[in-house]
Amino acid sequence: MGHPLGYFTKSAQKILVTKCNKPHHLFIEGPHFGIQIFWEKTVKRFLSLIAIFLLPCGLFGQSVTMEDKVVTQAGRMASVTIKSDGKATNWVVVPPENIDIFREYDPDPGVIKLRLLSYSNGTFFIVANTTLNDKLATKTCVVQVGVAPPPIPVPPGPPVPPDVDAQLIRNLKAVYAADSSPNKEHELEALTALYDQGAVFVKTRADLKTYGQVWDSFAQVAKTLGCSQKLLAVQQLIRNEMQTNGIPINAADGAMPVDKAKLVPQLTRIANLLRQVK
Repeated sequence: MGHPLGYFTKSAQKILVTKCNKPHHLFIEGPHFGIQIFWEKTVKRFLSLIAIFLLPCGLFGQSVTMEDKVVTQAGRMASVTIKSDGKATNWVVVPPENIDIFREYDPDPGVIKLRLLSYSNGTFFIVANTTLNDKLATKTCVVQVGVAPPPIPVPPGPPVPPDVDAQLIRNLKAVYAADSSPNKEHELEALTALYDQGAVFVKTRADLKTYGQVWDSFAQVAKTLGCSQKLLAVQQLIRNEMQTNGIPINAADGAMPVDKAKLVPQLTRIANLLRQVK
């Protein structure tokens, strides 16, 4: 077959390289899995491939490293070191005003030593990047000159009003759950329809002039729908909410003229709240 040329080791694996009788060919033998490889390439190219295989894996990556943060005082010099294994490394300082930077010499082209000097307190950012194998790696260093100023207090905004509707829904759910009527699901649907259609009824009926006329009409429709005198605790919460929002609900207020612009939205709101009770 030929005569041995020697051994090389790859990943703790001893591999024999043998010169074949055929010019410019090699026979490679390794004990790993008992595999023998016959490489139909010239000796020169094969040895080049061997050199590539033996290179450390990190050579094919790219990285740029630098301090995460540097703290110094105004008028005091600080240093930042950028290390990179990319083809070219770029850096920039932001903002560029009120800070002086110069680069020190280093025999290693992959090392960039920067000296920084600022006479003004503030925060600066050094951003570095490198590219290798069409991949970009970046790193940022925060340079704090002097003591960082305390955060500007943010004045409190207006108080957030409580979610009245959410609380009312919880109350409605509680009294609805406590109601013992076996038909309360149907009664709740009827009550919802009463306020839902009642909003349309009040808006379109020109003959409804007073609140007394409105509530009399509601009482008649409630009997037809089957929700009159049903779910009394639910209806009491609704009455209380209407009064809270300035809607006359008592018989003593029956002669008051109807404010439809105020009443209709409240009727629609109550219907929407009732839909969320179940």
